[in-house]
Amino acid sequence: MAVRVAIAGVGNCASSLVQGLFYYRNVSDDEAVPGLMHNILGGYKISDIEIVAAFDIDARKVGKDVSEAIFAEPNCTKIFADVPPLGVRVEKGPVLDGVAEHMEDNGRSSFTVSKEKEVDVVNVLEKAKADILINYMPVGSQKATEFYAQAAIDAGCAFVNCMPVFIASNNEWAAKFKQSNLPVIGDDVKSQLGATVVHRTLAKLCTDRGVKIDRMYQLNVGGNSVTSDQEIMFLVNGKIRKVKIGEFTDSFIDVYGKKRADGKDIVILEEAKQGIKCFTIDDNYNVVLSNVDALIRHKISGPIYEITTEEGRKIKITGDHNVFVMDEQGDLRETPVKLIKEDETYIAVPRSLECAAQEEVKSIDLTPFLGSFFVKEVSDGYIKIHNQEIKIPVKFPVTDELLQIVGLWLADGNFDRNGPSSNIELACGDEPECMEIVSEFTENLNMNYTVRHDGICVRLASKTLSKIFKVALGLQGNCHAKRVPEWVFNLSGRQIALVLRGYLSGDGGVTGKQIRWTSVSEGLISDVQTLLLRLGINSTIFKETYNENRKGIYASRLGYCWHGMIGSKEDTNLFVNKVGFLQEFKNKALMEAHGNIRKGYWNRVPNISLFKKWRIKSTTWHKNPSIKANIVLNQLEKVKDDFEREKIKNICNGDIHFVRVKEVKQIKESNSYVYDISTKPFERFVCSNILVHNTDFRNMLDRSRLQSKKISKTESVQSNIPKRLEDENIHIGASDYVPWLNDNKIAFIRIEGRNFGDIPLELELRLSVEDSPNSAGVVIDAIRCCKIALDRKIAGPLTAASAYFCKHPAEQFPDDVARRMLEEFIESEPAQIPISGITNV
Repeated sequence: MAVRVAIAGVGNCASSLVQGLFYYRNVSDDEAVPGLMHNILGGYKISDIEIVAAFDIDARKVGKDVSEAIFAEPNCTKIFADVPPLGVRVEKGPVLDGVAEHMEDNGRSSFTVSKEKEVDVVNVLEKAKADILINYMPVGSQKATEFYAQAAIDAGCAFVNCMPVFIASNNEWAAKFKQSNLPVIGDDVKSQLGATVVHRTLAKLCTDRGVKIDRMYQLNVGGNSVTSDQEIMFLVNGKIRKVKIGEFTDSFIDVYGKKRADGKDIVILEEAKQGIKCFTIDDNYNVVLSNVDALIRHKISGPIYEITTEEGRKIKITGDHNVFVMDEQGDLRETPVKLIKEDETYIAVPRSLECAAQEEVKSIDLTPFLGSFFVKEVSDGYIKIHNQEIKIPVKFPVTDELLQIVGLWLADGNFDRNGPSSNIELACGDEPECMEIVSEFTENLNMNYTVRHDGICVRLASKTLSKIFKVALGLQGNCHAKRVPEWVFNLSGRQIALVLRGYLSGDGGVTGKQIRWTSVSEGLISDVQTLLLRLGINSTIFKETYNENRKGIYASRLGYCWHGMIGSKEDTNLFVNKVGFLQEFKNKALMEAHGNIRKGYWNRVPNISLFKKWRIKSTTWHKNPSIKANIVLNQLEKVKDDFEREKIKNICNGDIHFVRVKEVKQIKESNSYVYDISTKPFERFVCSNILVHNTDFRNMLDRSRLQSKKISKTESVQSNIPKRLEDENIHIGASDYVPWLNDNKIAFIRIEGRNFGDIPLELELRLSVEDSPNSAGVVIDAIRCCKIALDRKIAGPLTAASAYFCKHPAEQFPDDVARRMLEEFIESEPAQIPISGITNV
């Protein structure tokens, strides 16, 4: 009693179907089977189904046994069963329109068309003696689906159309199958418990209970965003701005924002005539500035996670958002948070943000701030203040001395009192080199300073200068809340080095072979790490906690402090040449440490198959997941392929390195929104000094192919309510393509209506399912229904099976009615049901 089945399209759905046949092969006859409505259907067991032929166009599948092809990329559904060799070769079918444009160049998810010759599909089906052909063509494959439908007719096979190309619900095709004495089930298979089934059931429940539905939507999307407080650097009108992504995006949405059909707020920057760039990493692994095409905001729909790397870089993102790893072929591959393993996964981060070279900033215009200084008059370009001797230009000069003093203030500076009548204080009175900078700075402004009685505290005697530091330069906060002002990130590399020199001369020094600095402000420590990246210098930051009895120079009453550290030969060398310290004794210790650090690249890259292919390895290659880049570069002569040699060189010499994830933890997030940006063609951007991926715009790829899917899903829901909603009051979107969600589908359903007394009612639901296994059980029942029809010589569309199994049958029935019709069909000849359905033909 074998049921001989052929498959067109060996993708995720086919993989789940074949796995299911073996997973349930040995179930007892009276056992309830999860995911199946019938253990035995019409006398046919699950074990009676055999795969006898299969067709695909991908080079990774064609020519392989079905048991191997179902697990080949780009398939990504869950593996839940062992499948033995079937002795069935995947043959190459015609391509036609079976490959969407967005799948031609989409990394590991791309289709790679086999160079084998196309087979005669009808001939293969006839030789295999196939009873039924299952259509698993990709959504939008109109020509390919029609080709296989005709092939089924020509080979004498029944046809189960799982896709939203209308065959069973099309009059012409329905007539063709009836005239050929062949059954057909379709179109667009439902899941066991998917978004459409749940949505139509909820809609019917509402109407049955007397609720008047006014509008509703179903969005099939995945959350892919970072939280509002994550910091990012943009190039806006030629100036670098380091901002919180939420505040920045909100400011644009307030002016230029639109509400997209999927509920997200969006700003298309070309339409808004705004030119903004962000840091990204190109395909040669170099950091570049790329145009930002859109800013996106949407409500939080799932848990938030914080990822922390060994270097102390952190980012807070939604659970389905993705960071980047390197795959075995040396390509950047996006991976969601849920697949990251602590202490195992290495993610991609920039090791330099030098590409945005800025010109020297000569001065800061104080004119917009004069009111805050209580200045009433400007004379000859100078601020007129009570002390006539002090000369403060309105075009305040950004001198080397000012920049180093800004650094010293960030390290150990403060204001001697709250309010407007304060003075600047620096803790450097006992260090001659620092005092030389202070002396030169104050002399240029014709200003006095005093060293307090402790010999350390230096007071700059000008309340106006204090206001300039607070208001115009943004130097605010106590030691726990200090941050590097935004304007500092827009300085030239040389000027940034001066600020860092001042800061690290105050808060830093040399410990052993390391350059180290300490603060109780996490934000300041992070800012310094970013400034160092602007110079191409990598550093590590970490938090130290201790009890109240801790004594020592780093102890604080908070019970913790933050440390920054530079330890590699390369980065120490860059620090020596670009930054250094103000104090002679610190520079002496720096040079000693530099001389004692062992030479060799600190940069490590994942120990991938591409290296192993060319026998590139280290002495510990067999036990380490990463390898030093210089070891790889020293063995480049082993690589005989020019393309792969250049690729390996770019991996090792590029602006990217890979750091191990130390911790992934779920956190609470108070803000109701999360944010994303689109930057073509890469759709990845640097945020919080970590490379993250945007798939929002890739989710909207080639919507023309999804039109029939949208119709199918919409009609399935509309048919279950007594009165159709107007088009503007119902939106049911087709499933978006989200690479890092793999085979997971997330749906958001919302129904708005009115209850007794016209009181508003709102219903919202989030459904997350593994998509392909969710429909495999339905297809197994559809296969057996087709076999029953063949046995009974029933031709044409199977009304009951199509109505219960599919979203777009020729006739729609409520699910309870369709279920009753199906059971009557299975038990006997089709009964005459005195209830008319809604036709889709």
